[in-house]
Amino acid sequence: MTSCPSCGSFLSVGVRHCSICGARAAVLSPQNLSGPIGPGVLLGGRYRIIASLSAGAMGTVWRGEDERLHGRPCAVKALSVTDLGGLDAAEALAWFDREIEVLSRLRHSAICDVKDAVTDGDHRYLILELIEGHTMAEELVLRGAPGLPPADVLRWGATLGEALAYLHSQQPPIIFRDLKPANIMLRPNGQVVLIDFGIARPFVNAGATAIGTGGYAPPEQYQGLAEPRSDIYGLAATLHHLLTGRDPTVQIPFTFPPLRSLK
Repeated sequence: MTSCPSCGSFLSVGVRHCSICGARAAVLSPQNLSGPIGPGVLLGGRYRIIASLSAGAMGTVWRGEDERLHGRPCAVKALSVTDLGGLDAAEALAWFDREIEVLSRLRHSAICDVKDAVTDGDHRYLILELIEGHTMAEELVLRGAPGLPPADVLRWGATLGEALAYLHSQQPPIIFRDLKPANIMLRPNGQVVLIDFGIARPFVNAGATAIGTGGYAPPEQYQGLAEPRSDIYGLAATLHHLLTGRDPTVQIPFTFPPLRSLK
């Protein structure tokens, strides 16, 4: 399974259009994002692939080691367009190049750091900081009862707010557009990091494709009108989920009952 890049609905691998919102999805299906790599492969004469970490709508991620830096761990995000047609391939490459462009100029402790980019024919690889730990979605499963401790959530929220303020202070501002527990990593030391900038983009006063995850995205984002305040809505929806365990993707859209009413 994968998810629709527009409304967040679950899709079967290979489906070209979302049955809920009609968005085209084939360009983002996992089988098109793996690349000809596997354990033991050396990329760019430098990055040794160790093991698979995850496969999602915006790329397949591998654990690697930087052999020029004595085996320093890294993450390798892979994209292949070999099996795609001309327009789909161009769109996939545009998404991937946008992520490289966005991440390459950011430096913040709560934002995944990009290290390098490797091109090999129809395959491209983004070399990233390896974030040890697990996602906030996994943290909810591990110890949400039903939500997580308010003191922890408030501390994480403050860090995420600072990261968003940093993104929004760029010229032009960068809109993350997909803030949710699955896109937040929790390090073993308790610090949080934003990951998956595949749909982040500079803010311009023009229409755009509706994209994000249903339940966390504000109303204007369904119309392709994301702006810095849209990320604040996403942060609030995420914190509400972390505090209550109430998943907004399976609720009536745009409804967030007061916390005390859910006790």
